[in-house]
Amino acid sequence: MTLAWPRLEIDPGELGPREFKSLGLEVLCNRLQDDRKYHILDLGAAHGANVQFFSALSCRIYVEDIFGCLSRLPPRTEEDAPFSKTDLDRLLVHDRGVRFDIILGWDLFDYLDADVISQLMGHLREFCRRGTNLFIMTSTRGQIPAEPGRFTIGEDYQLLYEPRSIDTINNPNHTPLAFEKMMKGFHLLHSFMLKNGMQEYVFSAD
Repeated sequence: MTLAWPRLEIDPGELGPREFKSLGLEVLCNRLQDDRKYHILDLGAAHGANVQFFSALSCRIYVEDIFGCLSRLPPRTEEDAPFSKTDLDRLLVHDRGVRFDIILGWDLFDYLDADVISQLMGHLREFCRRGTNLFIMTSTRGQIPAEPGRFTIGEDYQLLYEPRSIDTINNPNHTPLAFEKMMKGFHLLHSFMLKNGMQEYVFSAD
């Protein structure tokens, strides 16, 4: 595991739009080779600019708006059965014959309960090959926007972050150890603390 700049002075700034260089995204793209086609799963909402970015790198991208799908489900009650992998098997529509090389989680995991993350990763592990990389970001703030943000990939791995809600919620502040416990079958490969208060993680499938 590589931890970059653990003592970096953090300046989270405002909750509004901001642009920054993504070290984790750069790591992922530098691993891509020209002699093969890659399959990428984006767990965020569909975004044409990002699809175009990866298409130019000989990648085929599949989009599953996990947060959108989950938010449209009826609220669960105490009488309901716990959220399960079976629920995800019905919810997700990606091609079951594909084995993904990269999974883009963006800041989604800041908005999912630990049991949902565990079930999601258990589902996705079945469609990964050894060495598949998972890229996620998490905020170090106490409060975060009420919905996952919108990320646009620009030149030189610059990311434009745009919040999609002016409302805020408490940040679950998942730790690296907590993430690893939720992600059986994956191990932490790189972690980058950015100046804007975001922390990026790159996991690898065992």
